Amino acid sequence: MMHEGTIREVMETWPLQIVLESPQGMVSVTLTEDVVVRRSDGSVGGVELLRPGRHARVDPREVIVSVP
Repeated sequence: MMHEGTIREVMETWPLQIVLESPQGMVSVTLTEDVVVRRSDGSVGGVELLRPGRHARVDPREVIVSVP
């Protein structure tokens, strides 16, 4: 299931969990161990892109992050 919103928290667990704020409220998503993180332009990034305040589209296997 795809979720979209603003990253509010990145929990330092393994596998990683992130909390998003969306129009539907807060949602916590547990990512898979082999999650792929991409910038909004499609280029591959890393988990260091997952920062509070950034907009993201998330499913357990892929995160697309809007980076300034």
